[in-house]
Amino acid sequence: MTSNSSDGGSFNEALATMISDPAGKTNPSYSILTSVTAISQNAFRNNPHLTSVYIFSTVTTIESYGFYLSAN
Repeated sequence: MTSNSSDGGSFNEALATMISDPAGKTNPSYSILTSVTAISQNAFRNNPHLTSVYIFSTVTTIESYGFYLSAN
């Protein structure tokens, strides 16, 4: 089961795993929620606008291809 945060990102029900970044957003930066401990595979896939991601120390796992095809 997934849940959406107020910023439009998709997370697991406990808001501990980020599943995808907000679709259609053109902001160049994104701050991961402090509740997130893992970024799933393809969470930031193919995001041409993203230039910086703020990852808090609560994140202990970034799965393979978490930022796959993100040009910046």
